[in-house]
Amino acid sequence: ALSIVCQQNQVKIGAVTGERIAAPVSAASPAEIPDHYVVSALEFVDNNQLSVLDSFLTQVGCADVVVSENNLAALSKQLGKKFHALLENRGVTARSMRKSLFSVKGDTFSSLKRLAPSSLSIVHKIESELPSCHDGMESIMTLLNLRNMPKSVFDVRLGSLDEHMRLDSAAMEAINLLPSASLTVDLQALAPMASSQSHSPYSSLFSFLNRCKTKMGSRLLQRFLRLPLRDAQAIRARQDMTQLLSLLHVSRDALREGPLKSLPDLEGVVSKMRRQSAGLDELFRLYLFVRSLPNVTQALQQLREEAETRMQAGQEGATCSASPPFDPLSPPLLSGLAPPAADFGALLATLSAQYLQPLAALVASFGKFEELIERVVDMSALPELRVRGDFSEELQACYAQRAALDNNVQAEHRQWARKFPELKLERHPVYGFVMRRYAYRTSVCVSLSSH
Repeated sequence: ALSIVCQQNQVKIGAVTGERIAAPVSAASPAEIPDHYVVSALEFVDNNQLSVLDSFLTQVGCADVVVSENNLAALSKQLGKKFHALLENRGVTARSMRKSLFSVKGDTFSSLKRLAPSSLSIVHKIESELPSCHDGMESIMTLLNLRNMPKSVFDVRLGSLDEHMRLDSAAMEAINLLPSASLTVDLQALAPMASSQSHSPYSSLFSFLNRCKTKMGSRLLQRFLRLPLRDAQAIRARQDMTQLLSLLHVSRDALREGPLKSLPDLEGVVSKMRRQSAGLDELFRLYLFVRSLPNVTQALQQLREEAETRMQAGQEGATCSASPPFDPLSPPLLSGLAPPAADFGALLATLSAQYLQPLAALVASFGKFEELIERVVDMSALPELRVRGDFSEELQACYAQRAALDNNVQAEHRQWARKFPELKLERHPVYGFVMRRYAYRTSVCVSLSSH
């Protein structure tokens, strides 16, 4: 939730975020573990280009933003255009909500103190020092229905922009960080083999480093480049995983070419679900993602087992002295250098804390969702998505009528195929069933309504 106030040449923004953290796996049933919500409040001063807001949205990675309709109407025409253009470029949906949702009520901060007794000092600071966050706090509590949450699973935190280094557009263009249309055109004139911006290794640093197998990975890599880390511990954790994957390149390639390559794009599904516009297609894509999580976990387990085997055999030195696999884009002067000595104990601890444990929690929490999709969706009709007919008599009658129509179409096709053996029966997404005949580079189409 955002609250934007214009003050001469500056823009004061109050931002409140709500996040649900998955419960850890324990001996108890996952259904008995309550949800854990974390609400963060942050107030910052931005310029007319909204560069700090751009960094904040990239850092948080939110799918939608809630703004008061009165607040949007109060923005100047030029600032409003920049605000909407920024959200569109980041793939964030702006929802304009009524003013009453942002009106601070008498029990707003008393409810916060009751729900989060361990964060009383932070709640007092938000109430006294961050006035621009009051409206956003009320809207988040109302939208997420946090007043009814148990106090043991509710935290209030102060957000910060100091965890990452902020780069404005001029700095990113100076170091050629992200692909630029004008630069790509110039480089394609020098390198005709670079046929597209996304596949050209010369267009930007992002294009040079991007070896991701999924769109989610490419977007995450772009966020990593746009917001470099400043915290030493977080940098070391990322370096540990990079070193582990670089040393165990066989398991890494099996992970990239196996389960990661077939993962559906989940960010678009989550965005539609947050806007409450998701349909059966989005739910089934989420189901496919959940079904692939055990394969990802198994690949990471194999990677851990390989690292444990090398650690127990005392082969760390031999592993580090081994040459990495050939990379045509790696600098030839650096390809022969051996990587630093690896502490497999620290690397395995990072792997378990950042990947294996969170993935296990996700697999456990989505068990009921898998059962629901398998119970509702007619798996025998795939790749067509439809609800099973045994849920209601109306659905059964509809499917029976549809099966009769399909049989009539098939009979009509067989009748015409006696005269034209090369006649093909196709199903068009717009025109329904279509019989198509190709002869001498021409085609004659006969459309049959599927209604």
